[in-house]
Amino acid sequence: MNNIDPKISVVIPVYNRSKSLECAVKSVLNQSFSNFELILVDDCSLDNSWEIMNSFEDRRVRCFQLKTNSGASKARNFGIQKSNAAYISFLDSDDFYEPDFLLETLNVLEPTSEEIGFMWTGVRYIENGLKNEFSWSPKLLKTPYLTFLNSLHIGTNSGITVKRKVFDQCGNFDSNLPAAEDTEFFLRITKMFNFTSTNKILINIERDGKDRLSKNFVKIAEAYNKFLKSHLVTINDNSLLKTKFYYKMMWLNYQAKNKKLARYYFKNIPKSKIATPNKYFLIFLIYELFSLELATKMHFRLAAKPWLLH
Repeated sequence: MNNIDPKISVVIPVYNRSKSLECAVKSVLNQSFSNFELILVDDCSLDNSWEIMNSFEDRRVRCFQLKTNSGASKARNFGIQKSNAAYISFLDSDDFYEPDFLLETLNVLEPTSEEIGFMWTGVRYIENGLKNEFSWSPKLLKTPYLTFLNSLHIGTNSGITVKRKVFDQCGNFDSNLPAAEDTEFFLRITKMFNFTSTNKILINIERDGKDRLSKNFVKIAEAYNKFLKSHLVTINDNSLLKTKFYYKMMWLNYQAKNKKLARYYFKNIPKSKIATPNKYFLIFLIYELFSLELATKMHFRLAAKPWLLH
């Protein structure tokens, strides 16, 4: 029998994770807080992930399998629809929680006011045996939305927990986007909800062998070209925001081989004393004059040495 009245739901999308899935699941089952449900959503894995999912004899575990391979966003959305709790946490199938993740999350999020919609935790990145801890406390601006437009350093794997009412009022993840669906989601929900966080390191993110979707700039360009339109009124009204996003849209569209759109964004970067156009002009010339492969290498070498761009 499933847990019919859980306090919190954990959703794990699964695709070909037979080597890491057991660790992820056990990190949930071994939580110090026990009143939860764990929803595993298999996105038509080609390995034996589905068999591993069904091997856990625990009434709190619920397993589902999508009919067709649809991507992590649809898997998460399916998990949200199947969940029964007022709080929903997300865990990637190759990451794992610290034992007190759920307890600490509820201690922070449950007492919050109605305007608080979600939270995140500190993370520990693990790559090639090296560990690096990171926690993000954003500089608060006039509104949560402006705060996230100016600076956004979290994703769905950052110990994210969301109140159910956020999905009810704002919708789920946009599964039509090929990338950056978490960025779009956070920008959308911060128009209506505020946030909180804890600096405690409560989730471990494995980077070894990670699907590097974040490095697929063509998909990211396609995604930003779709969803950024709904934010341009605010962006265009702020010189710093316009500089930041127009520069990003310039080089992303060069990556997508859309020179016309890339040139449009470059030409409309504000020419002000606050944000000198020199470095943007340099990157613009690099993409205009050299092959995409060479321009990309030059761009990111310069980005790694920001003093060269001032």
